[in-house]
Amino acid sequence: MAAERYGLSLSRRTFVRSAGFAGLVLLAGCGRLPRAEQPVTIRRLGVLAFENRAASERATLPVHQELRELGYGDHNLAVEYRAAEWQPERLPGLAAELVSQGVEVLLTMGEVVARAAMQATTTTPIVFRTSGDPVPRLVPSYAHPGGNATGVTMVSSQLAGKRLDLLKQLMPATSRVAVLWQPSHADTDFPGTQSAAQALGIELLSLELRDPGDIESAFEIASGWRPDALIVVANRLTLAYPGRIMALAAQQRLAVVAQRREYAEAGSVLTYGPSEADSYRRLAYYLDRIFKGTQPADLPVEQPTRFELVVNLKAARELGLAIPQHVLLQATEIIQ
Repeated sequence: MAAERYGLSLSRRTFVRSAGFAGLVLLAGCGRLPRAEQPVTIRRLGVLAFENRAASERATLPVHQELRELGYGDHNLAVEYRAAEWQPERLPGLAAELVSQGVEVLLTMGEVVARAAMQATTTTPIVFRTSGDPVPRLVPSYAHPGGNATGVTMVSSQLAGKRLDLLKQLMPATSRVAVLWQPSHADTDFPGTQSAAQALGIELLSLELRDPGDIESAFEIASGWRPDALIVVANRLTLAYPGRIMALAAQQRLAVVAQRREYAEAGSVLTYGPSEADSYRRLAYYLDRIFKGTQPADLPVEQPTRFELVVNLKAARELGLAIPQHVLLQATEIIQ
């Protein structure tokens, strides 16, 4: 052997070690050492919806868009949908089905959906978005939700008074206003509107909705009372029928002020309410935090901090109203 020829003694173990070291040197010369690919953790999100699957996907699209910005996509996020097709009695069973599928988090829209999810599990985290007040119907407090549920609400104490104030700026002579609202909906909009109306010297007419059949009868009552304008409070009923409500208001040539932007698109003079986009961003934030190990009990429920004023100039012109310049300057969006 060559080692013996030159008077060298090379044991088998030394040779193996030397060969291994040489191999490392060769690999280093060719670039970095290959690394084993890290396994991708697939997060499982369950979406429980009151409406159908298509409507649920549209409603949660902004959440998924924001989740992508946070690093969640097709490669590491699996989404399971369950839709009640507008049948609330199906919600508990669908929620239980999602839990049995092993989803890590349940995402719900609306109080009735959140309640069904909470009945199905006390351990799987739940992130909700509700237009009603979640305290105490869903959680004991905003700061300390406790349990396995948290999220965002669209309720804000300043909304009702601000909407009535904007209406007064738009129509200074206003003295009689009808309010379309749902008594079973957990919010403070009607009491808040009452307080603001008293301060502004405005008389209110309460138009209560309990089911879709009440919409026409509410406008029949309004026609006899002859209000100067109509305020529409956001709830599941009014959000389901903006076109129908606005058509009836147009028949009576009522200026309408509402909360959600879809009413401005349907013909209301203005809408003022929380930023929808911001609420969806916050939902994605909650999901991300929970995926990373934070418990829902440690995430306070958030109230809106950003608000949008949408003005429909076309609707105002049709009613012969001129939007004051100072109101236009406050608008986040103007529909021509």
